[in-house]
Amino acid sequence: MLRLSSSIQLPLVSIPHLREPWAGGEIVHVCGRLGELNGTGMQGGQAKTRKTLYAKAKLAGDYDAADRIVEVMLSEDMLDRLVDVVTPFLVNGTSLVCVVPHPPFDDARADGADLIGRRGVKNALPIQYLARLSVELGAEVDTQIVQKSRVGRTKLKHFPRFLWQP
Repeated sequence: MLRLSSSIQLPLVSIPHLREPWAGGEIVHVCGRLGELNGTGMQGGQAKTRKTLYAKAKLAGDYDAADRIVEVMLSEDMLDRLVDVVTPFLVNGTSLVCVVPHPPFDDARADGADLIGRRGVKNALPIQYLARLSVELGAEVDTQIVQKSRVGRTKLKHFPRFLWQP
């Protein structure tokens, strides 16, 4: 149940969950687990180092820290799998374009910009991942794509994050 006030309660299923249409059929590759990315799934000094790098990359826009994380997460095996996926398209003359939502919510007028009080680029990980991937795959970079709305799930706990996926 979701309590809207002291007298109104709604079952969670009654809350509309709007999602963009997903055509399906796309191949999705996951570079690693969240615990590897942010250090929570590690032990000892390695965990402390990764947690520090993650905080700098995610919250402070530190591109060097983001690059160190991307270097570890984007393994040779992952790159080989991505090359296998894109090669048939390249052979047919299709150009490869890497995109990342840009600018990442430095526009106060963007849908959802008011949900999080800070403006500007804070998370260097997507941009650094894009930079590394575009170099490794020989792809052009498109910075003109603008994300329609902010996902804004950062402060949600595990189950609500599952329910309200972007």
